[in-house]
Amino acid sequence: MYSTYKFWRKKPDEKHMLTALRHQVAQDASLHFYIFFKFETLQKFSDMTHQYGGALLWHKDFTDTPLGFLFRKPIIGLVEFDCSDPKSDPAGAFFHSLNTALGSRVMVSDDPTFPDKAKPLLTYDYSPATFIGTEEEKPKTFNITDELINAGALLTYRVEIYDQPVGKASYWMEFLCVNDSRDELY
Repeated sequence: MYSTYKFWRKKPDEKHMLTALRHQVAQDASLHFYIFFKFETLQKFSDMTHQYGGALLWHKDFTDTPLGFLFRKPIIGLVEFDCSDPKSDPAGAFFHSLNTALGSRVMVSDDPTFPDKAKPLLTYDYSPATFIGTEEEKPKTFNITDELINAGALLTYRVEIYDQPVGKASYWMEFLCVNDSRDELY
């Protein structure tokens, strides 16, 4: 199904993976570069997309839900970056703050319907308690990476800061999952 690669990267070199990925996507017009973000306000989405050259495809606001007060970042959304545009900086958007990078997820797909397919998956992953549907429709086991790959993602990327090596507080743990059934990015 997919291969997972985990590796440490020094925080000062944080943008290397996404910069290389951006250049790869820019070479193929059928590929699309998406980042899933969580923010406190919709204005933060507007500011980020304006500053880093992205386009907000959809967003979901949990502030009006019964459990909305529990969310530190109640607004989620999917942003697409045109990698052929020199003003586009998805790596800068992803890493513009520690809190933005943690919990954000990069996805590359060649399926034009991917954003619509990803919306319910990312929404459910972020807030399973707000699922609206019958018990039969509710996912029994849910792995967001499996679901995104099945929905058409060629790869996913995220970072974490847990389990850092002793004395290595300046490292990220990067997770890259590549769809094995597709070879476009090899």
